[in-house]
Amino acid sequence: MSLSNGWKMDDFMDNNEGENKRAEIHVKNNEYRQSGWPFYLNFDDPKHPSIKWPRSEHIQRVEEGVDLEKEPMGPAVGAKIRWSTTSPNFPELFWERQTVGPVPSPHVIPLFGMGSEKQLYQRMDASFDDASVVPKYHGDSIWGNVFCKRLFVGSASYHFLSPSNAFLSYQHPACRDLPPMDDGSPLPTKLNFHDLLWDPEERKLTCNVEWEKDFGMSWNENVRWKMTMYFDTEFITILRGGIQVEWCKERRARPKPPRQPNPHRPAPVVAVYVPPKEDEEKEEKKAKEKPQRNEEWIMSGYGHDQLYVNAACLERYRGGEELPDFKALGKMQCERLEREGATKRTLGFVKHVFDLADENPRSSPIDFLL
Repeated sequence: MSLSNGWKMDDFMDNNEGENKRAEIHVKNNEYRQSGWPFYLNFDDPKHPSIKWPRSEHIQRVEEGVDLEKEPMGPAVGAKIRWSTTSPNFPELFWERQTVGPVPSPHVIPLFGMGSEKQLYQRMDASFDDASVVPKYHGDSIWGNVFCKRLFVGSASYHFLSPSNAFLSYQHPACRDLPPMDDGSPLPTKLNFHDLLWDPEERKLTCNVEWEKDFGMSWNENVRWKMTMYFDTEFITILRGGIQVEWCKERRARPKPPRQPNPHRPAPVVAVYVPPKEDEEKEEKKAKEKPQRNEEWIMSGYGHDQLYVNAACLERYRGGEELPDFKALGKMQCERLEREGATKRTLGFVKHVFDLADENPRSSPIDFLL
């Protein structure tokens, strides 16, 4: 009995939007991996196989579409399986069989700043036929633009479609290797931005991502992200800003381990100088005047560990009869961004994107998740 090979999985979330979330999985030896975790199929009941989610008490069970006594290798290509789950966030799952036979090898492209051993995968079936889903470039405002990380739309990409429709996307298949929610449930593929404020004069955007409020659970012990972004004049990249991360109560309440003395550090050979009491009082007064650091927050910075580029930064130059000179365009953009205060890593990332386009100007190095 087996359900091996490729499947498309639709997650029907129990939320106000009623969205359909799609992902691709490959079952091999009755096991598949999602968000970096292994899922094992149990065939004790041939008509109702089940899967226990890792690090969770939730179980998904086949309700219809499978009879392994009549079809030991599972349903045919194109057939669907309906699952029910004990998770209130994902009451139903649907699997549609895509392949029977060897799992196809994905196409791999190198990624800037990731190192030779760290790569993400680009889908082989991407198509430009549906122009409505290709990101569009808007140079006069943030609205309508999509900013991607690591050249993948849907891999922590920012979609600023309008002031009332802005979100962070984890829809790309590469996100299957990310950790699940802290209760073991799957990582949501769409996170809405809350409390969004846009300042067109400073080109500054602030917003929040509410993990715990929207999904009832933390992710990597994070309950909230407070995001601040500053954009360049042509909305090609995020120049600076950062993400403040609020931890869950359990992490904040966790006692810090005691600091162990260094056994290899020799004891001082002279007496340690102790300042007069008056100086101590002055230091205490200064310490009280300084704002206290909120230890609930940690920072991640744009232009440093967070590198984003407009997903349509190359498409803005296409459409004419002649192919664009992406190498010259990339040099021009980098010179402008340097004047506007872009970091060296941001300049290197933008140059990398235009250099890839220059190598093959008829295609885009950015995966639009078509």
